[in-house]
Amino acid sequence: MERVSRAFASKGSGYYRLLAHEDSSDEEEMYEVDRAVSKRVVDGEEQMLVTWVGYPIHTASWVPSAHVTAAVRSSYDIPFVPDRIVRHEVHTFTSRIDRCLAKSVSKDRSFTIEFCHDVYRKLFSSNLVLNKSHFCSTYFTEGWDYNYRKIGSSGTYRGRCIQYPIRCTLHMIKDIDNRYVKNSKGQFVPKSKGFRETIRVNLAKVNF
Repeated sequence: MERVSRAFASKGSGYYRLLAHEDSSDEEEMYEVDRAVSKRVVDGEEQMLVTWVGYPIHTASWVPSAHVTAAVRSSYDIPFVPDRIVRHEVHTFTSRIDRCLAKSVSKDRSFTIEFCHDVYRKLFSSNLVLNKSHFCSTYFTEGWDYNYRKIGSSGTYRGRCIQYPIRCTLHMIKDIDNRYVKNSKGQFVPKSKGFRETIRVNLAKVNF
């Protein structure tokens, strides 16, 4: 997809009319939005980063939120995510927390992991400061935020747990620039840059 200078909402949920640069022809093409990935504000204007059906992720474009259909805006704020994907992302999150709790209270108190932002919004809405009540039992099993270990043969257990709240920051990280792939002629060419969705997690731990 060519880079565009304007985007206008067109008929049909999730579609845009994309016009090429202003000095090009008046022909119009239709592209279907696959997903709204992120939002930002530029010079007071809110924009959404969208991916396109049938096109690779590196063709994602920023379009004005005012030109985005209500259905697309709704799918960003209240995303529909298959349950298996939610559970996979939760497993990634809780596994990393468990490794964090295995270390002393002074170590590994922050980390960054790849995490689908749609899943984050589904679970926590727009909250970036998370208390225990934000972690629903549907996906987070009892004791996920504790790490126990047995001390000797006395039957005594000690460990660490999270001291709420957990503070999170969502980031979009661009792929590095020095990756190359082979084309159909066997030539090495720069790989098209995409992005990765990550969250930065900061938390405190206490011994018990």
